[in-house]
Amino acid sequence: ALDWVDVVNALKADPKKTAALSDSVSNAPWGGVAYYKQVQQRLQTFVDSGQLGPFANAYWGHPAYKLPPEANLMAAAHYIEALRLQAKTARMHAIFGAKNPHLQALAVGGVTCVKDLTPDRIAEFHYVWKETQDFIEKVYIPDVLAVASFYKDWGAIGGTSNFLAWGEFPQSDKEPESLMMPRGVIMKRNLAGVQMARQQMVTEHVARSWYTGKRDRHPFQGETDP
Repeated sequence: ALDWVDVVNALKADPKKTAALSDSVSNAPWGGVAYYKQVQQRLQTFVDSGQLGPFANAYWGHPAYKLPPEANLMAAAHYIEALRLQAKTARMHAIFGAKNPHLQALAVGGVTCVKDLTPDRIAEFHYVWKETQDFIEKVYIPDVLAVASFYKDWGAIGGTSNFLAWGEFPQSDKEPESLMMPRGVIMKRNLAGVQMARQQMVTEHVARSWYTGKRDRHPFQGETDP
């Protein structure tokens, strides 16, 4: 959502009003007037240095930005917190796979570090996972909704009216009922009429690839002749 945020404009924000806005929008574990004053001072240091770091190469001050200064400051502050959390999230990979990105935790038959799957490691992973989940639910999603409310007209620009999701993370052997992330198809933006995604309806087309043939087939019956 930072693409819609004028970070430099946050310097004009009233920290007191920003704190009130944040309290009304999200359940962030940090906040208050002093917190937003500190973030504003850090942003001012970036601007004064002429080196904006992660905030460089943007169109600051462009009239297409619609957020008030207080919303810009809130979003910028939460973005900085997200960067900190990102490092912790990478730690979740390192606990089991020893590296991030391109972790090597998963292999045929299980994970690569079975002997290291101690209760302490699992507890550490679960702690960071819960912290990440809380941030997404209490801060990130509320921020996205708050920012989007100022750009409703963009909902009619570009994009697609159809959406397909196969779902993920089954909680039992019963699919799709047990999927943590649900499966479904949205057609023509009809959120009230979500349909079930059906694998048998999927086809692959090879006409624009380096294979012969132009017929579309289900992946199980596909032909890939060079």
